[in-house]
Amino acid sequence: MSNFLRLMITFVSLCVAGVAAKSNCTSPNMTSLLYIFRSNSKKSGTTVQASYKHRDWLFFRCRNNGQLVGSSLRICISGSWSGTKPVCISKATPPPQVKCKRLRNLKHGKIRGRRGVNAVVKFSCSSGYNIMGPKKLTCLATGKWSGHVPRCLKDVSCPKPGAPRNGVRDGTKFKYGRRVKYSCNTGYKLVGSVSRKCMSNGKWSGKRAKCVKIDPALELKEVADNLRKNLVNKFGLVTVDSRGRSGISSGASGLDFVFVLDSSASVGQTNFRRGIEFVQTIIKEYGVSTKPQGTRVAIVTFNAAAEIKFNLATNVMNDTDQAMRELGNIQFQGGGTNTEAALSKVYHDVSPEARKGSHKVLFLITDGRSNAGTNPRHFAGRLRERNYEIFAIGITKNADQDELKSIASQPYRSHIHLLADYATLEKLKDMITGKGYGKDIRGYDFT
Repeated sequence: MSNFLRLMITFVSLCVAGVAAKSNCTSPNMTSLLYIFRSNSKKSGTTVQASYKHRDWLFFRCRNNGQLVGSSLRICISGSWSGTKPVCISKATPPPQVKCKRLRNLKHGKIRGRRGVNAVVKFSCSSGYNIMGPKKLTCLATGKWSGHVPRCLKDVSCPKPGAPRNGVRDGTKFKYGRRVKYSCNTGYKLVGSVSRKCMSNGKWSGKRAKCVKIDPALELKEVADNLRKNLVNKFGLVTVDSRGRSGISSGASGLDFVFVLDSSASVGQTNFRRGIEFVQTIIKEYGVSTKPQGTRVAIVTFNAAAEIKFNLATNVMNDTDQAMRELGNIQFQGGGTNTEAALSKVYHDVSPEARKGSHKVLFLITDGRSNAGTNPRHFAGRLRERNYEIFAIGITKNADQDELKSIASQPYRSHIHLLADYATLEKLKDMITGKGYGKDIRGYDFT
């Protein structure tokens, strides 16, 4: 083959390759959100050509604030588009900015703060005025304020409330919103409002407090009647062991009875023994057995720590006679007072042994307030959730009534009883069984 022919073949091959290298690109696929913003042909919009030549370029954008993913600029190079295919993703419409309504002016006061979501406005009153209502409000996501705008009222004072005879008043400030509290000396009980508040009209809320001398015999009779009605007679109907009352076994479901006894140093050996004798009296009323519908008894004593003497299913007392003997053998401990530890012990180690469907009662006897551990209200609440009905006897004036209220079931009147001393507990024991009703107690005759 001649050199000329070889040269012609090479030239034709190069021309064919050049044409192939500069072939057209097909029209790009367009979505509803995608459009051509600019091109070298100066055509824009959604209008597209059937094909594009080598080196044609297109610049893409998205409609409706859409977000473009891929290449915004593409060039036709040898029959293929450069870059990656552009796609428009719809952006969520941002929620409108929420603002709470502008608050009205606070007469005789000021408002400071903003109105956006979670913003807080604060209120203050001018000198000589007191704020009545919230001191601040929060703008909620709903566009509403968390409460109502307060008012600034002219400075109000209530007259000096005085203190009850044979009692004391706690509180020395008598302006609007202030409170005073009352308590009575030993041997007296409060009649009227324990707490009173100075109102915006310059008057005290509630009723005037008076301290009335306690009739110890009548008070004790009321406690005895209450316990007999709400404890002995009520739960005697749910156990087959209770002593000879009619209808006892009808629908009996059994009774799981837990006694929690304070054995701290302030109680002392003699008084602890009186507490044991009181428990023996209650147990005699119910009886003790291992029958499916009988009465089972657990004993927990506590000082700075708690100890299970007998449980409901393990280390049990099998009958009433054994219960009387074993109770008599329980020894006084001494030490601090940790009521929370005792209720924790009942919750974790005693209540799991209670029978399903049985009636559950917890009876606490203590002479004071806890001086160790934390507040016992947590485990008391957990026990009430497990259907324990909780009674509490607080002995001596040191008994913490607020703590007893956090423990006992409601109504408090039938579940909390305060006694002057352990000697009174001994008299109460006889009155519950009926032995003390014919006796003269502190000069009062109940015959």
